[in-house]
Amino acid sequence: MTKDYCVYVHKTPDGAVFYVGRGKKTRSKTFSAKCRNKFWVNYVKKYCPDGKPIVEYLSENLTIEEADQIEQFWIAVLGRKIEKDRKDAILVNICSGGGGTSGRPRKPVSEETRRKQSLAKKGKISSAKGRKWSLEARQNFSKKMTGPHNFNYGKKRPPKHLDALSAGRVTCHAKLISPDNKIYYVDHRKKFCDIHNLDPSSVARLIYGKAKTHKGWSLLEKLDIENGNN
Repeated sequence: MTKDYCVYVHKTPDGAVFYVGRGKKTRSKTFSAKCRNKFWVNYVKKYCPDGKPIVEYLSENLTIEEADQIEQFWIAVLGRKIEKDRKDAILVNICSGGGGTSGRPRKPVSEETRRKQSLAKKGKISSAKGRKWSLEARQNFSKKMTGPHNFNYGKKRPPKHLDALSAGRVTCHAKLISPDNKIYYVDHRKKFCDIHNLDPSSVARLIYGKAKTHKGWSLLEKLDIENGNN
């Protein structure tokens, strides 16, 4: 069992504790209003001018069970303001602790539920579709995905993975049939898609048999270049 959980407090610039939480360290530094309760948001707006409370760790390198117990202890000691019988309470926590979902196994989702979720989303246009990001935003995205910030940075792929990638590169050649029934040979998927205004991922699905058509294009045959077989 991993021991990467901690128990932390949020404090105002003058050192007043107003929240106790538990989770991984990234959670302790999450200050978005979408991720915090309304009492926390209002308190930070009022007492933390820059919107960022001071983070202090009470305990570190804990299992989730240990973190739950310590969080519950400190919440009980310091008291929640929503408890009417606690005149000395100082916390804006809503719950008594230990009730988060982080690190807990998720309840399996039935096939029927998945089908309903799929039907509910069909036909809906994503809120991000057609959105134009500013140059500054794009630069920030790039910075977050470059070097040590990238989640794949420094990772070494196992030999089996490298072999699979290599095999995929040499067998991605194919013959496709266009909507007007012309046959095209594909030896460089990205360039081919740029020329014909196609989506590279969708064409890959087409070549590997995971999709039947893409914008009217269909697969005639997939070619094994490595072995020289059609």
